[in-house]
Amino acid sequence: MKTQSLAQNLNKNIQWRNRLLIALAGLFILNVIQGASVFSLIGRQKTIVIPATFDREFTVSSKFSDSYLEQMAQYFAGLLLNVTPATCAVNAETLLRHVASENYAAVKEQLVEQNKEIEKRGISTAFYISHLRVNAKGLWVELKGDLKILIANTPMESNARTYKFQFANRNGLLKIKTFSEVQKDV
Repeated sequence: MKTQSLAQNLNKNIQWRNRLLIALAGLFILNVIQGASVFSLIGRQKTIVIPATFDREFTVSSKFSDSYLEQMAQYFAGLLLNVTPATCAVNAETLLRHVASENYAAVKEQLVEQNKEIEKRGISTAFYISHLRVNAKGLWVELKGDLKILIANTPMESNARTYKFQFANRNGLLKIKTFSEVQKDV
């Protein structure tokens, strides 16, 4: 009787083991399928960004569209070149969130010096863009326009200027590497 009972328990245990092995094999197969599908999606992801300040749609994936670069350059130029003593600190803080990490310290130092001068002298600036040139492969945008400078609400100068943003692609995020004025050939 004990032998028969032991044999029945052994058969039940073997059946449970077999069921658990089948379930384990099924879960393993599902994990392999899930891993393969995630791997196949790498590089195919697109993010469509439509903030309120942009006037047309653009796509962001492993490459940036001309429209995206153009509109982001306009946004960043607005933060840098459309400033008053009251807005320069907030604009700089916002802009620094979009600076590449390897250039962060240099850009921050430049913005701090610029903000000190703006606040000390009461300078306000406005940049009116007249022309944009975009190079999506090189990740740069050139902006041409008029920079109007006011000191204590008194117009001081208005000059045609050209500025250039050099960008970097950091895992699908657009980051500013450099921003500089393009000097005219004399």
